[in-house]
Amino acid sequence: MERYRQRLDHERLPKEEEKRKKYANQVGADGWALLDALDAPSTADWLKTLPAIMTLRTIWQQQFEPREQGGQWRTEPALPAAQLINSPYDLDARKGREKDHAVGGVQSAFHPNL
Repeated sequence: MERYRQRLDHERLPKEEEKRKKYANQVGADGWALLDALDAPSTADWLKTLPAIMTLRTIWQQQFEPREQGGQWRTEPALPAAQLINSPYDLDARKGREKDHAVGGVQSAFHPNL
């Protein structure tokens, strides 16, 4: 599909809020359709359990309503931000809060005596 030819970044998203929402819902519908196809009895079990497929399934469950409820982009995440997968490219990256603003990335403790 043409819309998935390149990795999506913020600059390539539609500028208007309504168009962004429509785009997100289309992506959600496409993802659910792919996951439905992978759930078909004719799909090989090894394909269903590939790490990339498991990650996609988890992200879709976190970011989109269940398909039977319309599959739309969630206005509020299913889990607290610290538990959500922040990036399919780095599964350990989590969003958190630092004072009054959100931060993303891998968080670690720093001990000054080490």
